[in-house]
Amino acid sequence: MAKNPEVAGTILPDKLNVLALKGVQWEGVLLPPGHGSANNSSQYYYKKFPLALLIPGDICTIELTGIKMTDGAKGFGKKVTWKRPALVMHN
Repeated sequence: MAKNPEVAGTILPDKLNVLALKGVQWEGVLLPPGHGSANNSSQYYYKKFPLALLIPGDICTIELTGIKMTDGAKGFGKKVTWKRPALVMHN
């Protein structure tokens, strides 16, 4: 991930019902450990989930750039999307 910090993932329920599919797809950028938004992320995570301290691993911080939520219960193909607005540089 250090070579290519662009990441994506999917969150789905344990049991899939194709007729009422619900889930979230996301994309983002892995923030380096020294990034201001990544500071204290592991501290916050372990405070919320203290048993995670028993599992070896690293805590990564991802800045989301897009999210798509699908909710089949609202009708076939119903999706809600969000994209992070691009930064505008002024000279």
